[in-house]
Parts: sequence; C-alpha cells; structure tokens
Amino acid sequence: MLYVHHDAFDESAAEDLAALHGLLRSRYPDHAFDLLWLRRTPPEDAAALPPGITWSTVVAQPGRWEGSDAAWDTALAPLDIPRAPAPAP
Repeated sequence: MLYVHHDAFDESAAEDLAALHGLLRSRYPDHAFDLLWLRRTPPEDAAALPPGITWSTVVAQPGRWEGSDAAWDTALAPLDIPRAPAPAP
C-alpha cells in the first residue's frame, strides 16, 4: 500500500512524516506500506527520513481543491485516530 501525504503548503517536516509512519506501523504492525511525501519544494531535512518514506515535488495547480480541515475533521470523526494537541496561543 502506498500512502500519499500531500503537503500542499510545505508545512511538514521529516519529523512529522516519521511520526506518521511510526503511528501507522504501531497501529497496524502487519500492514505493508510506504509513504510518499509530496511538497512544492524539496524538504531541507530529507536526510532525516527513515526507510519507507520517500519524497517528491509537485507544482501547485490553481483552481484545484487543496483540502478543507473542517471537511476532513467531519469525515474522520467516527474513526479512532488520536488528535494532535492544539497549538499554544
């Protein structure tokens, strides 16, 4: 299985992708998967990525849907997914 993390605004870091990979691995230890991290620019910390995570770049395409946090929250609400703590004000 290949999971794609579309980091449309280049907000994630290698540490974030490693944490996501680790969470998936811990929840589903027998599941064979890799992560593909798509960004607009190359990540500065790509060397810190663990095995199983690769990255590439994609060009932004104006007019394309880039996501809605509220829509994803609604869609994922019934699932048992731990939420990240809210950022400090």
